[in-house]
Amino acid sequence: MPDVLFRKVNNMKAKRARRLLMALAAIAALSASPVAAQGALDANYQLSIAGLPVGTGAWKIDFADDSYAMAVTGKVSGLLQAISTGDGTAAIRGGIAGSRLSPQSYMLNVRTRKKADVVQMALANGAVRQIAIEPPPEPKAGIVPLTEAHKRGVIDPISAAVVPRGNGDGASPDACQRTIPVFDGRQRYDLTMSYKRTEKVRTAGFEGNAVVCRVLYNPIGGYEPQKSGTKFLKETKDIEMAFVPVPGTRFLAMYRIQIPTFFGVAVLEPTRFQVSAKTARPVGQ
Repeated sequence: MPDVLFRKVNNMKAKRARRLLMALAAIAALSASPVAAQGALDANYQLSIAGLPVGTGAWKIDFADDSYAMAVTGKVSGLLQAISTGDGTAAIRGGIAGSRLSPQSYMLNVRTRKKADVVQMALANGAVRQIAIEPPPEPKAGIVPLTEAHKRGVIDPISAAVVPRGNGDGASPDACQRTIPVFDGRQRYDLTMSYKRTEKVRTAGFEGNAVVCRVLYNPIGGYEPQKSGTKFLKETKDIEMAFVPVPGTRFLAMYRIQIPTFFGVAVLEPTRFQVSAKTARPVGQ
């Protein structure tokens, strides 16, 4: 693993950090093995709140026959830079079994002017095997506790932005009929989706149909039930996620998400969105 990862965890308990990093290194080495390619996504996004731009980001995915890799970057931009700074990166690797993504390593690093937040997880068959968080979660009164059961049968929040195509071709409505169990390292929640509409979308690099899903947020563990933001998200029925097909794969990738906030609707949408099928190559080439 790169030296920077060791520096990020140098103030954790040494034994715990070494075990996690060795596990992640082994997973990364296995996931990096050459395999026949299926498809890819390369996109740039803009985040706005109430129509005002506040952030930018990028998302890349490489799909192979039996594995996938994701890289995400983001930073504060626009008017928000006057009062805050921040950027983040994430990297995910995992396996593909049929039409199901199975994350194996998840790394998130978010930095602001005042602090850094690092989450690293190793997973196997949907269960969290190792986890390191810096700074460690502080005990708080009123938080619904996380249990070991909450860390099984889950997917990371970025892999959750990719769903199977469903029974139809392209942007099929039944792709929305699912509940996604998510664990982000601190909180366990379900995203329950249902079909809302199909619409035409167009941006640089892409034009086609998107299936739009209504999304309900259901927190399960590691959250504060009395927190106003949690109550707001739990009660709203106006969260939307739009998905489009990735050629050469059995999956749809998130094209747009919109979430109501106290300050107006937050919308993350692409300024460039390129999806492509990749020519298969023999393993080892």
